[in-house]
Amino acid sequence: MRNTTKRLSMVLAMALGVVLLTGSASAASSLMVQSTTVSGGVVTVSVKNLSMLPKTGTVKVQAVVGNQSVTAIAAVAALGGQTVSVNVAFTGTVSNAGVSLSDDSTPY
Repeated sequence: MRNTTKRLSMVLAMALGVVLLTGSASAASSLMVQSTTVSGGVVTVSVKNLSMLPKTGTVKVQAVVGNQSVTAIAAVAALGGQTVSVNVAFTGTVSNAGVSLSDDSTPY
């Protein structure tokens, strides 16, 4: 009886650990925009991975070039805890830029 109780408690502890690890990783967005800079026709976006797992995402930059609104997207991939920079280039000088970021559901 004692051996069965030990096994059952061990299985429950392992199951609880798996639930806690997988539940916390998918509960919130793991990628965060840290900063955005504009230099001429290039928008540089710094992205931080808040997770300890590798993550991929998509950076969307909506910029005003001349008098036109232009949208560009770029892929981003970061290891756990890593900060990466993504450069998005436009054909003219950028006067205003807005950035959004979305996590991809499947890590690489």
